[in-house]
Amino acid sequence: MKTTYFPVALLAFVALSLAMPSCKKDKVSGCMNSQATNYAATATDDDGSCVFRRDKFIGDYTGSRNCSVDTLDSLITMNVVINDADFNKVNLVNFPEDGITVIANVKPENAFGLKIESQTITHGTDVYTITGEGTYENTDQLLIINIEKNRSGILESCGIGVNKVQ
Repeated sequence: MKTTYFPVALLAFVALSLAMPSCKKDKVSGCMNSQATNYAATATDDDGSCVFRRDKFIGDYTGSRNCSVDTLDSLITMNVVINDADFNKVNLVNFPEDGITVIANVKPENAFGLKIESQTITHGTDVYTITGEGTYENTDQLLIINIEKNRSGILESCGIGVNKVQ
């Protein structure tokens, strides 16, 4: 009796191949950064689509400030830029005055809110301590920020309203 192993082996190989799941996984594109608002937990391929709470704030702004003590120049031009250290923070450049940069947190409970934690900044011979809060009105692209600042011992409150420049 002649034994034929080849057809039996081939049949076993085909049966096992069909029964075993494929090792190749389908690529799932999406945002892989868990801090993003559109984080896709099942993504296996980062497609660069991540959106962060801070993104709506990024841009150039012009407007005015009204301070309780300093009444000189009420016009303000500032920039809101990405804070490289934290996806949930922005840098307010030339805020509240030229040459000063303040860090603001995007509020987790209010995606349109900013919180300026107490910061001490030296600018020239002046030392500033600044705290405050703000909101962004998306429909008007208006950023309103109220701060308390201590400029070398002079306390004052400022209201700042700036529109995003298109």
